[in-house]
This record gives sequence, structure tokens and C-alpha cells, in this order.
Amino acid sequence: MATTLLFACLGVARDTRRLPAAVDGLIEQVIDSVHLKRERPRLPALLRQVRHDCRAGGLSPPSMKALRARVSARRLRERVRAREGGAVARDRLATAIGHLQAEGPLGLVQVDHALIDAHTRSVLGLLLALDPPSSNSVALALTHAVLPKEAWLEAWALTLAWPMRGLPGRSTSTTCRTSTPAR
Repeated sequence: MATTLLFACLGVARDTRRLPAAVDGLIEQVIDSVHLKRERPRLPALLRQVRHDCRAGGLSPPSMKALRARVSARRLRERVRAREGGAVARDRLATAIGHLQAEGPLGLVQVDHALIDAHTRSVLGLLLALDPPSSNSVALALTHAVLPKEAWLEAWALTLAWPMRGLPGRSTSTTCRTSTPAR
């Protein structure tokens, strides 16, 4: 009956290993002995090593996709700990405890494609550009946030008030760490 096929899963189940156990074990061994070292080779070099070892053992070598899947399956914490030590892994990957609090206006500014005051939720400054985000675009947006905007509004023939301006106390971004400006 056709209705029995409606809920059947098609294809291979997720996380199914299709390589023979001997090849899978060899890949894991090479990842441990070669890739998880401080010098860590790039994936093409790792694949050459795996293929060499497979041919020496009379096994069929895996594809780059299979090797990449095995390397990606390792947790980031495990990879960093193996390469750089436990202390570095703890420092780099520790979960941040607490949250950022804006004490008042301009106390904390969130930086993305615009600068937004976290306390008042007001747009302090922005930059309209076709260039990809960069430190230069953030600097220009910050300049826009600090300076008066009357001349800018007039140049764009906008008749509205935009009184928000000033030097932020702290800034945070989704792509960088919290920073405190030098005063």
C-alpha cells in the first residue's frame, strides 16, 4: 500500500558510517597522530597520508569529503586541547559568565552595521557602504555616532531631529570582543 511509504525515511540515516571499520580506524589514528599536533597539516596533506597508509595496508582510500567529516566530527575543545594544551582550551573556549549591562546612555554601544546605544536603543551612528565590514567602516560609523548630525541630515535633505551623539564608554560586537576605549 502506498500510504506505508509516506513516513519512511529515504536515503542513508544521519551519522551513518559507510567506510569499512579498518579504514575508519586508520583515519582516526592518522588524525590523532598527525592532525592533532601543533604543526597540524592542511587537509590535503592529511589526505595524502591517509591514502598512503590505506594503500600500504591494502585498503581502499577514502575521499576528501569522508576525511573532512571525520575531522569536523571532533569537538573544537578536543582539537584545541590536543594542539595547544588544556589551559589554552579553557581560556579560549570557556563560557562567558554574566552579561553586559549598560549603566546609562552611551555606557554600552553595540556595533554591527550601525552603532546602537544599549540603554536607550537609539541609533547613534551608521555607515551606508557597499564595501564588506571592516575596521575602517566601524571607525567611520563611530565618527558618525560621535559628531553632530545636523549637516549630514541637511545634505540628505532629511527634515528630522537626530540629537543622539557622544563618545561611548564601552562597545561590543557580535564579531569581536568587548573593548574599552582609552581615555
